Amino acid sequence: MVVEVHNFIYEKVRLIQVETLEHHFNGVTGEIQDVLDNTDCEWEDIYSAYFECEKDGTVTYFENESIESGNPGIWTYIIYDCPAGEEEIVSNVNVDSHTQALLLQHQYDKNQRIVIFFARISFILYQFMYRLIPIISWLF
Repeated sequence: MVVEVHNFIYEKVRLIQVETLEHHFNGVTGEIQDVLDNTDCEWEDIYSAYFECEKDGTVTYFENESIESGNPGIWTYIIYDCPAGEEEIVSNVNVDSHTQALLLQHQYDKNQRIVIFFARISFILYQFMYRLIPIISWLF
């Protein structure tokens, strides 16, 4: 038997949901940032991401608000090997995966505003220097 979790199919494993810790959150945001840095994708283009942490044997999934299911969130699972036919996903109702996804969305919104701010400042400085160069060369 196989189990499907967040569009991934697993065999011979048992997934136990745990609280998403800071290094899980940072790992999945790092994966997203790598995509944003190395492609022409924007935040709105990111539907989902995952991060595997070999150190603690977990995998963390992120699903954005744009997913058709309408259930954004961040989920972290510890993965245990198990015999075929005994696969299962054990959810933890005490873990709030939705709030963490909203924090991630807020982080990228905030970062986007910072990038836009610095781009505007750079453009203003460029215009200033562009206008100042003829004056400086006229003086010398």
